[in-house]
Amino acid sequence: MDVGNATVAVVTGAASGIGLALADAFAAAGCSLVLADVEAQALRAAEHRIAATGADTLAVLTDVSKREQVEALATQTMERFGQVNVLCNNAGVAGGGDAWFGGIDAWDWVLGVNFWESSTACRRSSLISSLPVPHTS
Repeated sequence: MDVGNATVAVVTGAASGIGLALADAFAAAGCSLVLADVEAQALRAAEHRIAATGADTLAVLTDVSKREQVEALATQTMERFGQVNVLCNNAGVAGGGDAWFGGIDAWDWVLGVNFWESSTACRRSSLISSLPVPHTS
């Protein structure tokens, strides 16, 4: 896939690690970026870092385990850029403690971030309406 000046990339978990590396790479390629993360201070730092490259950058504080926040991310993205070409559902967490005997809250959190985030973002029609459908020959 060719990316460049007309490409809008949305990256969740964008404030650190792989997400920040993805954002750096998309910015270097000339893409516009939407950065989403739950860590406000780290998200602001990532926004400044990416914007300093000259990339058109939107940062949206987002807890991807909360459906309404993913919806708000989609709405703000479409209002600002009108399209999404690349969606990187990168946010992810690992639960702590004993999976069998620990609290159910840990399961809710891990599933909310690791499963429902991807499902909600992909189902959000405005986020994927402009994505090309892969074809096999």
